[in-house]
Amino acid sequence: MATLTTATGYPYPATTETPDVQRDLKALVDYLEAQAGAGTSFTPMFTGTGAAIGNGTLTGKWWKTGKIVHAVMRMTVGSTTTMGTVSQQLAGLPFACAAGWKVGAQVRYTTAASVDWMGQGLIFPSGASVFFAVIGTNGAWTQVTSAVPFTWAAGATVDIYVAYPAA
Repeated sequence: MATLTTATGYPYPATTETPDVQRDLKALVDYLEAQAGAGTSFTPMFTGTGAAIGNGTLTGKWWKTGKIVHAVMRMTVGSTTTMGTVSQQLAGLPFACAAGWKVGAQVRYTTAASVDWMGQGLIFPSGASVFFAVIGTNGAWTQVTSAVPFTWAAGATVDIYVAYPAA
């Protein structure tokens, strides 16, 4: 396959080459795997009523194929982190969600003692933040607080994975 690329960066054969579907698909898969390997780093922001990262840390990576964005974010709680009371979110996704889409996210909370809790997240249409919560009574969302889903301590984490259509 030639080293020509489209405006989006995907490889394609030169017009003078004989098409070879197997070769060309392998080149595309190789390209996509190479892109997925490293990802692009970004720093999310922790927001919400009374929420403050303090001396905690925030990291994120994203990958984009066409209009689909995959993002992972991690918040590690520090000794001066405040969990807040309402609308906790990791904001600053690299692309806004497409209008008309409300997308769910997978959230995992891990205590400082490495006990995992599952949660859920949500990106609203045209938004660039994942609101996160735990599942409460009858499947209803319950806000994360300093004592929900557990008493937070330095070293605890919030991990988020989301795939969404970019605006």
